[in-house]
Amino acid sequence: ATYQALNQPLSGRRPYLRVESDKPIAVLNTNFNDNWMAYATSPLGPDPQLDVSTNARRLGCGERATVTLELRNDGAPLSQTAATVALPAGLSFISAARGGALINPAVTSVGGAEQLAIALPQGLATSSAETLTVTVERGCASAGSCTASGLFTLSAGVAGSHGGARYASQASLGLELGQS
Repeated sequence: ATYQALNQPLSGRRPYLRVESDKPIAVLNTNFNDNWMAYATSPLGPDPQLDVSTNARRLGCGERATVTLELRNDGAPLSQTAATVALPAGLSFISAARGGALINPAVTSVGGAEQLAIALPQGLATSSAETLTVTVERGCASAGSCTASGLFTLSAGVAGSHGGARYASQASLGLELGQS
């Protein structure tokens, strides 16, 4: 079909089609007039995004906090997706949940700090969102005594693959770890 309503060369209008959508689209562009070339493309690449928040910015000895990771992907789907959380020394992992259901992330210890890896086997689909919650606790060296205090950074990330390339997003959150 040919769309000629905008073909008014004297007024500067040409027969171009404008496509607008709040959802991802793919475009097939052809030029059969000059050289019979055709190609298809999706202008939307993966766009992983991550927001990190907590219900407590200051933790005393033995106190717990819930850290919320909001993962979004407004672009092409991602596979082989995982979220990571690096806890500062002085915080211990208690539990994790995805959509309210408890999950078991892989936990490793590096230099006295714990790192969590949470696999998302279904990936992140186009225009999708996931919420992960991690409960942490301020550890004590002995009854009522904390080893380190001050300002620390909790770091989180999400990464996935699309078309053989890796896409990632990172976020961090400042926490004050106090003595009491």
